Amino acid sequence: MPRIQRRPDPDAPGRQTVALTDRGRGAAEAIRDGVESVDSELAEILTPAELAGLCAGLVALTDIRERSEQQAEASAAAQR
Repeated sequence: MPRIQRRPDPDAPGRQTVALTDRGRGAAEAIRDGVESVDSELAEILTPAELAGLCAGLVALTDIRERSEQQAEASAAAQR
């Protein structure tokens, strides 16, 4: 059973709307509950400053990964 459902958009030919199915809503709720649980545990273990530092570090790591992927894509395109 799929987690999303695609349907033609009646207002825009050639486009589709995407919606969560019941299974998709259940998965989204489980993910949300898991994230909230981890966030609560981190708030108990870390000081607000440590938590802010962790969040900033994770954002920085995401930025590094995105730049690395863009550089790899550009390099691969240049070799074609």
